[in-house]
Formats: sequence, C-alpha cells, structure tokens
Amino acid sequence: MSYEAHLDKNQYSGKFYNDQDYSDDYEYDTSFDTASITSTIATTGKRALSTLLFGPTSPSEMRSKKCRKVNHSSFAPPVVSAFIPGFVLNASSAVFGSSPTLQGGAIVNLTLDHDRKTMYALTAEGYIHAFDLDNSAKSTGSYGLMNHPPKWSCSVNVTKSVRRYLDSVSHGRMYPPSNMGTDSALAAINFPGGGSGAQAGVGGMDGARSILKSADAEVLRRKSQAGSRRSANGISKSKMRPIAEGCLHPISIHVVPASESKFLTLVAISSGGLRYYLSVLPDAGTSYGNVSVRPGRRFTLCHIRAPPPFTVGNDHDLLFDGKLTADIGTTPRMNNRGGDLKGRATKGCYVSGTTMLAVDCDNPKDEHAGDSIMTLTADYTQQRKNVNSANRSQLGQSMGVYSSSFTSNGVNEIVSMPMVANKMSSVGASVLPGGHVWELNASTLNTGERNSVLRLFTRSTTPSSTGQSGKLPPAYLPPSTKRRGLNRSTNLNANMHSKSSLETATATTSKTLVASSGGLTGFLKTVLSGKNNVVSRPPSIPQRQLSAYRVSERFGCNKLGFSIPAHTKHTIGRRSSSALQASILPSAVLNPAPAPLSEMAMQHLVTNSQSGGILALNSGGIHYFTQSCPINKLEILLTNSNVSNIGRDEYVKTFFKSYGYSESCAMCLSIAVVADGNNIVVRKAIQAALSYAHRPALFLSIDEANRTSTSSESMGIQANKLAGFEGYNFSSSFLCNGLVSIVSRLLRPVWCKVAVVVTEGRAIPPRKKGGISEQLPAKVELLLDQKTLEEIRRPLAALQTLMKEIFGPAVKSIPGFHQGDTEMKDMTAGQGTTSSNLISQSLQYQNQARFQNNSRDQQPTEKELNTAACQLEERNIHSIYRLVSRTVQLLTLVDHLHRAHFSPSLPDVEFGLIHGLTFSQLVTFNDAQDRIEAMLTNLFSGSSLLPDQQDRSVVSSIESDNLCSLLSQQCYMYFSIGSRLTFLGFRNAEAALSTSSMSKQNEYALIASNYLREASSHWHNASHVTGQLSEVSKMSPTNVQNTSLGYSELALRAIDNASPLARAVSILMEVNDVAAVVDICLTCARNFDTHIITASNDLSMTEELLPGSMMSWERTLYHRHVYDSNFDNNAGVAITNALSSTTNDDVKRTCYALLYFHLERLLESAAQKSQENTLVERMLSIATSSTDTLFIRGLYEYLASSGHVDTLLRIDSSTLELWLQKNSSDSQLLWRYYTVHNIHWMAGEVVWNRATTAESIVSLEERVECLTRAIGSYSVALRESNNEKALLQRRIASGNSTSNDSLSQRYVDSPSRDELRRAVSQISEQIDVAKIQSRLLSTILSSSNAKNIDEDQIAEIKTTLVDISKIYNDFAAPLGLYDICLAILQTCKHDDSSTINKLWKSILCEELLPCRTTSKYVQEFLASLQRDSMLEDEDIILSSTSVAKENGDPLMLFEDGDWITNIKARVLDLGKDLHGKGTDFVFPLHFIAECLEGLNRAFNASTQNKSDHWPIKVLVESGASFFVILDAYHTVFTNQSGSVNAALKLQELFNIGEVLKLWISACASGVSNVNEISISDNDSSRRQLDRYSRNILSEIDNYKAELESVVGCNADEVGRCYALFNDIERSLRRRG
Repeated sequence: MSYEAHLDKNQYSGKFYNDQDYSDDYEYDTSFDTASITSTIATTGKRALSTLLFGPTSPSEMRSKKCRKVNHSSFAPPVVSAFIPGFVLNASSAVFGSSPTLQGGAIVNLTLDHDRKTMYALTAEGYIHAFDLDNSAKSTGSYGLMNHPPKWSCSVNVTKSVRRYLDSVSHGRMYPPSNMGTDSALAAINFPGGGSGAQAGVGGMDGARSILKSADAEVLRRKSQAGSRRSANGISKSKMRPIAEGCLHPISIHVVPASESKFLTLVAISSGGLRYYLSVLPDAGTSYGNVSVRPGRRFTLCHIRAPPPFTVGNDHDLLFDGKLTADIGTTPRMNNRGGDLKGRATKGCYVSGTTMLAVDCDNPKDEHAGDSIMTLTADYTQQRKNVNSANRSQLGQSMGVYSSSFTSNGVNEIVSMPMVANKMSSVGASVLPGGHVWELNASTLNTGERNSVLRLFTRSTTPSSTGQSGKLPPAYLPPSTKRRGLNRSTNLNANMHSKSSLETATATTSKTLVASSGGLTGFLKTVLSGKNNVVSRPPSIPQRQLSAYRVSERFGCNKLGFSIPAHTKHTIGRRSSSALQASILPSAVLNPAPAPLSEMAMQHLVTNSQSGGILALNSGGIHYFTQSCPINKLEILLTNSNVSNIGRDEYVKTFFKSYGYSESCAMCLSIAVVADGNNIVVRKAIQAALSYAHRPALFLSIDEANRTSTSSESMGIQANKLAGFEGYNFSSSFLCNGLVSIVSRLLRPVWCKVAVVVTEGRAIPPRKKGGISEQLPAKVELLLDQKTLEEIRRPLAALQTLMKEIFGPAVKSIPGFHQGDTEMKDMTAGQGTTSSNLISQSLQYQNQARFQNNSRDQQPTEKELNTAACQLEERNIHSIYRLVSRTVQLLTLVDHLHRAHFSPSLPDVEFGLIHGLTFSQLVTFNDAQDRIEAMLTNLFSGSSLLPDQQDRSVVSSIESDNLCSLLSQQCYMYFSIGSRLTFLGFRNAEAALSTSSMSKQNEYALIASNYLREASSHWHNASHVTGQLSEVSKMSPTNVQNTSLGYSELALRAIDNASPLARAVSILMEVNDVAAVVDICLTCARNFDTHIITASNDLSMTEELLPGSMMSWERTLYHRHVYDSNFDNNAGVAITNALSSTTNDDVKRTCYALLYFHLERLLESAAQKSQENTLVERMLSIATSSTDTLFIRGLYEYLASSGHVDTLLRIDSSTLELWLQKNSSDSQLLWRYYTVHNIHWMAGEVVWNRATTAESIVSLEERVECLTRAIGSYSVALRESNNEKALLQRRIASGNSTSNDSLSQRYVDSPSRDELRRAVSQISEQIDVAKIQSRLLSTILSSSNAKNIDEDQIAEIKTTLVDISKIYNDFAAPLGLYDICLAILQTCKHDDSSTINKLWKSILCEELLPCRTTSKYVQEFLASLQRDSMLEDEDIILSSTSVAKENGDPLMLFEDGDWITNIKARVLDLGKDLHGKGTDFVFPLHFIAECLEGLNRAFNASTQNKSDHWPIKVLVESGASFFVILDAYHTVFTNQSGSVNAALKLQELFNIGEVLKLWISACASGVSNVNEISISDNDSSRRQLDRYSRNILSEIDNYKAELESVVGCNADEVGRCYALFNDIERSLRRRG
C-alpha cells in the first residue's frame, strides 16, 4: 500500500449512474409490472399527486429529484405515513402499540451486501443488526420502488461475543463453546481452523489473555474518569476529543463479498485493531446442502485476528520492536498497554483482503495531532523455513515487501507503513498529515473499462478440462422464424423505408402498445413510471420490420446482468409446452453467485492500472492510498533492471523464488500480453519467463520425494501412467504451467458464461374482437458488449501471437505427427482425463498411442526420457494454442454477428441456435460447432437475395460480401470454406434466375453448380443437413426416432428447417441442373460414410479462398469429421456426433430423400410436359451411374414402392438387373423388366425358374401363374424370333454405360426355335400337372379327407410341384378322388381300358352305394356294376323296409331315383373335362353308355316307368358328337346281338333311333334344347350327317330286319320302334 496524494473536494471524476442506466431494456414491453398506485404515491409524495392531477411535467420544467425518507419499520402503511405527521404516528404507536425497538443505541455505521442482499447496522453500544433485503419473492415493483420494508434477521452483541471467544482461547480449549441456552444476542462461536488456528490469530493463549487484560484495564480506567469531564487546563467538553471506547469495541463494519468468501459475510474492526470475522449465514454457510445466502437467526463469530505487536514511540510513530518497520518473524499479538489510549485505532477499513487502520499515536487531548496509517495485506509469497534474511531484507527495501514467516494456521500478512515509505509526514514518519482521520473508505474512483471484465471474472468458475456437461441445451426458435418450405416471400425487407418512416412506425407501435395495456390503471402506471414514450433503439440504427430477433441494448456483463421479462412468470404455467419453456435458463446460469478468488488470480486485470485503493478523509482533505499487486512489483523490477540477461538479475531471481516459478512465469506472460506498447518490458518479461522455464521431465515415481521442486511448483507431478513408460510420471515445465494458468485466467470471465440468451417475444392481443394477435420479436441479450468483448479478446489475441513466436515448432505443426496418422478435430475438452495440462482429450490419446508404439522391455535412456517429455509438452502447448485460437476467433465472430444483425441488407442472425450455450461449449463441443455453422450457413444462404426481392434483380449486397470475406479471414475455424462456397453458389444461382439472357443464365448456373458441388463436400454438420438442428421438437426427450420417418417426411423436415442441402437442391432445380442435384446429394452422403476414415484435403479448386493466416494443419481440421465406429478410441479417434441424436444413417437417408422428393415432383409433371420427362431421364441416368450401392438400392426401392414401376423398368442398367435378381420383393418385376426390354426368352426363363424352384417357398397359385407367364413369354419369343424387335417404351440408359452395356447387347444370343418349342411343350405339360395339383388341393381342403392327411403333405402340395405319379398313388387313388385319377391318366395319356373302366365303375358306384332296393334284379345289376370297382365293400341291401346307416340316417332307396340327378351331373362334368381333347380314351362312351343304360333299365324295371332316354341326353350334353354317340350305341347293340333277351334288344334299337332322331332334329333346326355345347359346331354335325347318311340308311335297313326277327316282345312297342326308323329314313332321304 502506497500513499499517492490528496484530492480536493472537486476532483472526483467517477461516473454516476442514473435511473436510465438500470432500465430493463425491454423496449417494446410497456405492460411491465410496476408498483401499486398507492405505493408510488407514498414513495414519490406530492409529485405523484401533481402528475396525476395536472399531467407530467415537460423535461424543461422538470425539477430535480429529492431524497426522501420512508419509515419502512413503521406500523402505518406507506401511504398513511406519507401524509400524516410523525408526532401523530408516534402518539398512535404509544396508544395502540407497535413492534419493539432494537437494542444498541444510535446507528453509527451502515453497510450493504449487494451479493447477499443484506444490510448491516453498527450501533454506538457495539451491536450489529442484520436486515434481509431479499423481497424478490414478494415484490413485483419496478427498480427503485420498494413495496416491502427490510426484514430484521438477527443481532449480535459484539463485545460480549468477543469476550466469550477470547475466554475459550485463553483456556486452550480446542473446541468452541456450546450455544445451548445462551442469549440470542451472543454470536455462535466457531473455530474453522481448529483450536490451534484460533490461538494463532490472537497470539496464542497468552495473546488472548493479554487482550482480555487490556479490556479489563480500560473498563477500570473509564470508571475512574467517569466523574471528571474537564482537563487540568480547563478545556471545555466541546473542544475535547471523545474518549475512545475499549479495545474490544467495534468501530467499523465491512462486508466480505462473496468473491472473497462463501462463508464469511462481515468483518468488524475494533478500537484495539482487532478484526472480527463474522458470518450471518445459517451455521456460517457450512451446513450440508445449504446453498442459501439469506441471513439466519444468529451471527457466527468465526475468527479473530489481532494486529501485529506494535508500540507508540515518543515521536508519535508506530514501532515494531523499536523500529519503524515490522521485523521478520513477528506474530499477530496485541500488546497490553494497560488501558493507555495511545495506539488505539480510531478508524478502520477493510477491502479486498486489505485492512487499513488509523492509529491514534498522540495525546487524545491534542486535536491538532494526526493518526498513523498502518495496512495489513495478504502475503502470497511461498514461505520456507530457511529464508535468506539478507536477501529478503534487500528485496523488502527495494519493493516495499515486508513479510512474516509465521506459517501456522491462517494466512500470512504483510504489514506496511505507507507514510514511512513516502516520507511526507511532518509530525511523525508514519503519521498522516492534516489531522485526525475522520473516515476511511474503499476507493470508488476505479470505475474504468475493466469493471465488466472483473465482474464476469469474479462470477465465473475456473476453466477446467473436466466436469463439463456433454448435453447442450436445445436450440430455440421463436414462432416467427418457423419456415415452411423455401418461400422467399417471408424474408425481411429493411431497405424499403426511410428513416422518417421508421421513426413514425416506431412511435405508432409504441402508442398502440401503451393503449393496449388497458384503462386508467395502465395510464397511471405509465405516467407515474415516467415511461410515456418507449424508445426502441437509437435513431442511428435502422429497425427491421417483421424481424424474428431483436438484439437488446442490455448485456449480461453489465451490473444488472441478463434480464427476464416480467410477463414470463405469467405465461409459464399457461404455456408449459411452448418454446418459451426452453428459452428459460436457470438463474444460477444467467447470474451465478460470485466465487471466492485469490488476488493472485485477478492481478492480470490490474496490470498497468490501479488495483484499487482506500480514501482517508481529514481536515487536510482526501488522501488516496493505492495498493500494488505482485505483478505490478514484477513489472517495476523488469523496468528498472539494467542487466542484459534478465535471468541474472538478483531481484528478479528472488522474486521468482518468493512467488514460485510457475506463478512468476504466469505473471511474465500476463505482462507480455497486457502491456500497452512497452516493447522493452514485454521483451524482458518473455526473457525472464524463458530463463526460469526449466525443462519438462519424465521421472520415476519413487524419486518423486527427492525432487527439488514441490508439487505446488510443478503442475505435472500426477499419476499419468504412460504406456511404454510404466512407473514414470510426467512433469511439465514451469513455463507450460504458467501458460496454463494465464490461459485459464484470461478465459475465466467468459468460459462458463452463457454467450447468448434469447427470450420469446410477448404476444400482442388483437386490437379488436376477432382480430389476429401478433408476436413481438424474440429478444436477444448478448453477454458481452463491444467494449468488454474487446477487453477480453485483446489479451487472448496477444497471447496467440506470443505463442506463435515463442512456441513456433509446437504451434505451426502438430508435434509428433506423421503421414498416415489420423488428423482429427480436437474439440472434446478432455472429459475424464487426469492431466490438467491436456485440454484436448484426443491429444492425450495420441500421446498414449505414441508411447505405446515405443514400449520396450529395457529401461529407457535419459535421452529417450527427455525426448518423450519434450514431445509431451509440445503437444500440450499445441492443444493450448488450439484452445486460445478458437476462443479468439469465437469472440471475433460474436462481434461480427452483433454488427451484422443491424445490417438491413442481411437477414436475421439466428441467435436462437446458440441460445443458452456457454463459451466453453461453443469452443469445445462438436454439436456447438455444428450450430454455429448452421447459423452462418443460414445467414449467407439467405443473404444472397434481399427481402421482398421477387424479381431477383439484385444478386447480393455489399454487406454480405464484406462480412463473408471478414469471417473467412478472421473466423475460419467457425466459418468454414464450405459455408463460403455455399454463399457463392447461392449468389450465382440467384444471378442465373434473375437474368433474362440465356447465355448468361447458363454461365451463372454452371458456376453455381460448381461452387455447390465443392461446398457439399464440406457439409459435415449432421443435424443441420437433416434439419434437426432447427427443430423445436428436438427439445423433447421423447423425440421420434429418425428411422421411423419415411423419405417424404425426411425431405420435408429438411426443407422446412432450411437445411443447406435442401436449399441448394431447390435452387438448382429452379435452374434445371438435375445433374448437379444428384452430385451434391451423393457427395454430401459420402461425407457420412462410416468406412471413410479421412477426407481428401484436395482444395486446389478453392485455394484462393483460403485465408493466408491459416496454417497447414488447420485446413478443414475443425470442419471435417472422422467416421469409424469400430476404430479404437484409445488411438485418438473420436466418434462423430457422440453428443448428438443424429446418426450417419439419418444424414444419408435425408440426402437420398431430397433427391427422391424432387424426382417425385418431376415424375408427377412429366405426363404433361415433355421437358420434365427429359429431366427425369437425365436425373435417373446420372443417379444410376453412382457407385453408392446403398443409394442405388434405395433409389430402386423408392421407385418400386412409390408407384413408378414403369419408370423403374425403363432403366437399362446392370445394377438394376442385379437388384431385381437378388433384392426385389416383387418376383415378377424382373419378368416385366425383360419384357419391357424385349428379352422375352429371359423373361420366360425367369418365371419358369420361379415356378419350378425348390429352394424357396412359393405358393402353388404363384407357380401356376409363373408357368402361364413363362409359356406366354416363350411363345412371344418363338413368334418374334425371325422378326425385328421394337422397344415397347423408351429406354433410360445409365450415365456410365455404353451401347455394349445395354440389355439387348448383353443378351444378343437367344435360344433357337427348336429350343423354344421344346420349352413351350415342357411348360405346357407342367401347367397341366400343376392344374391337377391345384384341383387336388382344393378338393382335399373342401372335403372331410383333409383330416386324414398329414400337415406336411398338405404343405408339400401347397408350395411345391408334386410329381404326377405321386399325386396319383399317394393322394388321388387312396383318397378316392376318381375324377382326378382320370385327369391324371389323360395328362399322362395312359390308355389302359381296364383301369379306366374301373375308375368309371367307381365313379358310378360312389353316387349309388350304399343303397337299398326292393328288386332282386336291381340288386343283381348293382352287384355286377360294383364288381371290379374300388367300392366293392359297399352294401347293397334287398329290403322292402327302411334300413338305417351307422349314423342313424336311412339308406338311399334305389327306386326313389335321387341318384339319377347326381350321376347326370357327374358324367356331364367329366365329359366336359375329358372328352374332345385328343384323349377320349379316358371317356369311353360305349362303356359309359352301357352302364348308364343298364342303370336306366333297372330303374324302369323296378318302378314300371318308361324310359326317357336320359343317358343319351347326358352324353349329348357332355360335348360328344352325335356320330360318336351313335357309334357307341351301335357298338353296344352289336355286342348284344347274340343275346336271347328280346326286350333288351328292342331297348337298344330304341336307343339308336333316339340318337338318330336327336341328330336329325339338331341339324334341321340349328337349335337344340338339349345343350348349347353340343350344337356349338352345328355345321360340323350337319356335314357329318350328310356324309354318313347313306351308311346310316343302310344300317336302318339292318335295324328293321332285327326288329322283324324279335320274338316275344310287345307288338305295339316293336311297331313304334319300326315307325321311328321309318321317320328317320324319310328325313334322311329328304336331306339327300
């Protein structure tokens, strides 16, 4: 502490804040919650009534504000106490009673704890009262209007509490006394450092006794002087200085801010120079889980610190063992002066760990004497037991450092006498001139530019490579930014209005909002709050219309921090599912509590500036004392050093030893990066750091205790077990440790701070009923204003430059990098690492992998250890440089985006994408990098066309070009080359669409497609490409999995959420460049191939776009991902998108979906426009030439499933043919494919193989269908074998195919005609067998026989083509399926008459038996029919009575004739199936006719009925020709010619006549009432009749002769038969 000068009363130059500085900056919101009207009137008094009655006063007439007192502890309401006189209220209080008055007398000191919202009051009797000011839970008033009084929390009698503490220490108690049963005014006693710590603070047990004795002596002396109030010289009381209170009596109280301690809240300084460390927190803040900072119900006395032992000399000086300076080895101990008033502290001040005492060293009766000034500051030097006294004394004299070597519990302190060093006192060397001190207080002059940085620094946490959450808060989109499609009409237009119109619109909006606040109450609130006019922003900044975001003029670095609109609390419960919930961040994140910090951690903020000070006020004026921190002292040493090699300067060497080499190196680097223009000091600081840097080392763990430097000196002594160097630990150099320290300190203000906070805009209700409500733009609050941002960025940028100069080899290349190593994006911040040096986890993995490669059995040599240690440190430094460089560029990016948002020619910056993200996440997280890239891509892909620019007459703005150029040069780690290429591509595409010249349009379109093709290879942001980054639904943990979305949903999501790929595809489709659309979709998909380990670094096309400052290893490093989920993470490869829900497959599916989406649109319009059909063919031609098998398969599946099979089959590609052969779910597509391309024999072969395959399960129906198609295809091939083939449809050739690759060329050698005929014949037979099998299956399934067949056999029939023999022997014959047996014989052309006759007998018996008859003749005939059939076991019962079956049903009676219908139907069906197909042997007419006629005779004989010739009619209806039927009956008659049965012969002749009669009748009329089938070929029947009429006539003569020879028959019947033949004869002769 040094004495600078004294200030006149008019010299104060600090800035005063007014009410406007504390505005909530929510410009559009005039419906904020203000205090009640009565409360406002109470606090503003008459002016409120005047404003209410006469209106607001104009600014020129406005009177200055007055300071008014409001008694918040009064029982009367504020509105009453504002107008009722005080004596009336006092009288009312006496009569009606009020709250009790607090003890302690008059208030002598008030202080306010802003962090904890607590006010302390020190009274004249030594009491301290604590008041809780935190009424945020109840108050809804605006700033400056307090609706609720301070709440008293607790009080403490300081003197009694201190005596109790000292009494416990003086008796050597190791534990504090209990509070049980004590007065609440006594503080609780606590020993945070144990009993030894408590004793060390007061000089041990003897020191505590000495203090108590001094206090007791003072009590006795005050009692003896109580009766006399005049001195011997007769000086009046009014001119006599007041007698000082006792040494235990507190004279001042000072707040301990939360930035110094979490537990202590107050320091009280006593008259004896004692410092009492108090806490008002519950249990002194040490309770487990207690995070409250509100005052408790009792004070806690935690520690007492005695002043150094000094005495008052005869020259009014403070002496330490007879000297003016403190001696080394002194301890805190207050000397017992036996009640002497000399040496008492009259005033005290505590600020930032520094205590200043004004000590009265003269006679208190001498009012012209002054006070000695003594300061106590913390000692941050590294204490050692063996200290070179000579060196330290010399150092102390040159630097003003006086240190105590007492190293027990507690913090060591430096005692300084600032007036002794300045030698400005005329009374004594340590006395302040100007008389006794009236007041000591902390300086408020230091309100410079670094206050915001310091505030951020103290309210942050130290940057660390561990403890960061891997989950980012969701992106926020206000409702006004939700896009649907690529509708450019929603773009903003900021250049259509002049400045005056903007101001008019603003004023109109403000008035409307005020009016909408509602009624008289809203008007009163507006007038009383002084906000009758709402100003949105300075007039110099143009306002956007329909803007989605509004950047606030309030910043998080300001004193008030981030704001939350008052309407939030009213809408949270009502809109729990809206995006507003996601925008609300915890208050601990927005405004974190201060963290206790050491001065050493903050001293870089005060380099080359005042670190703070204390003001002393006396009759001589204001005296200013400044405090120098160690870094200032080091800077002075470096400035004053004249040694050429700064490492040999003894003062500098002593400084390094005192403060530690690592910390001293950090100070040197701080001086180098913060020094303003002093190159000499910078050079000396760098030289000093390098001189004492030392070397990194690998050492055996067993030697750790023997190292010269302790663990506090070497940050690298950790349990870093390195593969190949087991048993060795790594120790960083002091310079590297200092580098880590300074980087952490420079990053601390922003590292864990939220960069951007977005708040949803308030909803404006409709102005009239039925109107549409509007949404105000979302408010954006940035953490850093431009001034603060530059203060943080400047030293980091200087450090980046310094690292390039000092650590060139480690920075300009990757240490240990070899060609073939995986160069990856090192952004993951060392989660789970054990080394605090390795900020990048991937580098640590690389280190371990490198050492693993060097593993060996023998002990490594010293050279190998040194080489490995140096390489490790270089990698650590390289990681630090990456971190610093990314942070610098991020700060620069934030600054540019802040400025860009106010540019009318640029679209909104989508700050919602980085809402709630901290700087650490933005610098180190992959997902945060993706969001930034998305934000920049959206900014520039939307800036290529100005708002409302429908005619596309302007391509781009100068602002967008300039911003793009700046970001590419200064922020290339975030603004990738891909983003710049995207911007250039969109700009040229818009130029192509805006020009009317076709040549220019083609030129611009070609340039645009080339840029976008190149840009697509740089799109590695998975969430942005898929459109998931902009989805508000992503905030929900129950998000739908991407795998459940179809291609249409994926494409629409990407389009709706402005995916850069979707935008590029859409604009290229507008210029009809479908080839480029296919290329960029497939290129982007290849970026996410899991089998690709590294991407190509070929940037030859864009070399001129790369910034010149970019180093070789930085090219595409932060914008390229490594994809290999099977790669060993221990080798240093991080899995891409580890923190994101978007997988690589999701991205690839989205790329394909966009291509399919636009292809679908072209296909829908291709039928109307021939140009669209050409584009379809062009797109498919390019797409099918891709080598991406996944895409090709997906394309074919998409066309097949979306109803575009015809288009799919037109593609002439070997890949499609292969896909149809192996992967197609529709087995008929390949047949159709060959058919479309006129390869009919291949089509037939495909379905034929399908029909006969035994390797897969194919239903019988499908096999029959395939056989049918196969015979058709082969028949067409046979028919066209000698003809020219013509394509049915236009062929779509693959882009990489030639004429030789077409199907017609690949299958030019088709089978011969003979081979085709054989195939047709063979397939035809297989079809017949398959149909029989199908008939067999349906018969089995529809009958009761199915239960008798094994399930495996049924399955075999259903799914395979069964051999025909197996069908007959295993199924048809055993199951009695005689019809199918006949069909089998027909198919096999098996003409065994005995088998056929047996089957027909079985068929007839199946319809007849079992049965009952009453005729013996019938029984005999049926028995003869049953003989040699398959139903010989069936019963034929001769009985005149009813006979029942086994199931109880009666047997069929033959004479009833019910069987006739069944037999007729059965024979008719079989005749239609079997007869007339070249195999009539299976339908033996003569045998069937003989059997049927026999049944007819038996029936007629048993029933005495006449024959109606139904057998003949059945045979005619079955399709047999009359000639064949006549031949059959003639054969039957001939076989019966030798029979003696005249009646049988007569019946046979009747049958022949009936056949001839029907034949003639059918030929004569052309119509038959018998059956249409028998006359379908009436001409054929007529021709046959004409042909055979002569033969028939000759046979008729024979029939007549047979009639004449019949004996024993009814003459009438014979005559009738004879007449029948005569009629037939006449008819035939007439035809001839």
